[in-house]
Amino acid sequence: MAVSSTSGSTSSLAGSNGSLGNGTVIDVNSIVSKLEVVEQAPIDKVAKDIDRNNVAISDMGTIKAKIAALQTDFQSFSDSNIYSNKLVNSSDYTVVDAAVSTGSAAIAGNYNINVTALAASAFAGFGGLDANNVAWPTTITDPATSDTATLRSFFSVSPTASNIITVGATGDIPGVSVDLTQFTSLNAVRDRINSLSTSVRASVVDTGNGYSLTLTAMNGGAANNLVLKDSLGANLASTVSSAGVDAKFTINGQSFIRPSNSVLNAVPGLTLQLGKIGSSLLSVTSASAQNAQTVLTQIIDNYNSLISSYTELSKYDPDPSKRGSLYGESNLSFVIDSITNSLMNGFKDAAGSTPLLDKNGRAISLITLGLELQLDGTLQFNSTMYNNSVSNGVFDKLAAGFSAPTYASINAAIGLSGMTGSIATNIDGIKSENTTLQSRVKDMQTRKAEKMAKYAAQYAALDALLYQLQATNSSLTTTFNVLNNSKSN
Repeated sequence: MAVSSTSGSTSSLAGSNGSLGNGTVIDVNSIVSKLEVVEQAPIDKVAKDIDRNNVAISDMGTIKAKIAALQTDFQSFSDSNIYSNKLVNSSDYTVVDAAVSTGSAAIAGNYNINVTALAASAFAGFGGLDANNVAWPTTITDPATSDTATLRSFFSVSPTASNIITVGATGDIPGVSVDLTQFTSLNAVRDRINSLSTSVRASVVDTGNGYSLTLTAMNGGAANNLVLKDSLGANLASTVSSAGVDAKFTINGQSFIRPSNSVLNAVPGLTLQLGKIGSSLLSVTSASAQNAQTVLTQIIDNYNSLISSYTELSKYDPDPSKRGSLYGESNLSFVIDSITNSLMNGFKDAAGSTPLLDKNGRAISLITLGLELQLDGTLQFNSTMYNNSVSNGVFDKLAAGFSAPTYASINAAIGLSGMTGSIATNIDGIKSENTTLQSRVKDMQTRKAEKMAKYAAQYAALDALLYQLQATNSSLTTTFNVLNNSKSN
């Protein structure tokens, strides 16, 4: 009877689980789960630190990229070659056209040019029509065929001279010899001269009254005339002829003479092309005035983008969760301040030792070039200041080479030519911190797993013990009840 009662009581204590140590008496899983939450909390805190660092690394990369864009702008701006370029304009291109031949030699300014005579090359024409449109006695109607006698008459060769004529120009000795017995057509004479002469150019033209052989001195000017003779040294008589003429002109009142209408070394760095008699004003300006403004505008845009991003990413908020990812990054703050402050510092020469001054003795800087700082920390272009710098000869100074403090600050921030740069060092520092935190998380997870296994075993043992105690208590209670009932009977 007692055994039967005890057996029934033990069966009821087993509960729905029916397995000792698995929550028969206490909820082991619930207790262990709550302990796991407690153990996971510090791991989650470190994980959040890692996540914040990852965001900071990414945002620091964004700042670095924006500074790199500025670095590219300053590489262009600091290239002194762009300031050597000049532009030239003529008030009358039909009188004088001009082109920059050597930008570094061209000096900005105005040049009044007055052309009084154009250069011309010596010229002679044989046959066809003369200068008065009178037919030449000897007419050649087919430039590809003729005979020696006709050619002798055509060139007015002396009866006692041989069949050889000489064609050349002043200083061209002995010139090109043409044997009229070998070259018996105008085309053949032309080709003979052109194949050998470097001072005379021959052409065959149709005048409307037969064909003419024209000869032009390759070099113009009064000192370069044609020398056309027969074998006795007598001059050949042409239908038309003109001597070489020099170009004559003045530049800002100074007189010049040139054998050609293409003029070098009259205005430094320029090639002039004289077109007709008259006056023209040449204006030489720096092409970099346009190039630099384009680059400066790009600098302003990229600088403002940098400041905008930095302001947002480093903002403070009483709620830590709303603060910028780069809030409190003192090294980055130093970098931004360094770049901003350098805008106001003056340029120095290429050696970095002597301050660069405009022609009025004022220090040249990005601020004087029109980059105006606003109250919100951004830049705005001031065209008045820029134009004043241009008129004060700033670009001629920059053409000699210079160093810009802002470029140095940028290079220090992100590196140049093998330099690491402070921002890269910052990023590496955050990455190193993350490596340490990730190692800590791994260790904490290992310890947590060990603790949870220990907790599970301990509470399972406690559950089993409680179950046994309850079972013993139930068995004793049943036994006492049986004994009491026996006494009553």
